Amino acid sequence: MKVGYSGEETKPDNFFLGLYAGACPAVGDDMTDMAAQEIAGSGYSRIAIPADGTGCVVTNDGTRAIVTFAQGTLVAAENWGTVVGGFLCDGSAGTSCNLLFAGDFASVKTIDDTDTLKVTPVYTQV
Repeated sequence: MKVGYSGEETKPDNFFLGLYAGACPAVGDDMTDMAAQEIAGSGYSRIAIPADGTGCVVTNDGTRAIVTFAQGTLVAAENWGTVVGGFLCDGSAGTSCNLLFAGDFASVKTIDDTDTLKVTPVYTQV
């Protein structure tokens, strides 16, 4: 689900990858809507993905933009429970930032203490 970045806008210095446990946000939702669904737990925080050419690569297949982000690795320090999907925003914490993308994983993940979750966000413009 695209919320607000096509690769043509000015990039922030970093994108931040976070995880959520509820329903995928709808177009028009913002970080205030996302806050109730973002997971919490020891060891969890959004992780920075550089917006430069190493962390965010924008290509075009002739008909649409494809934005590929660097892989983010999150390691649980306690049970985080069920994780449904991930999101990208332009803030490291809180709700005073922009929700840019969100999407459900192919399958729901249960994250237990010491589990590692690796996420490689890719957005294909429709």
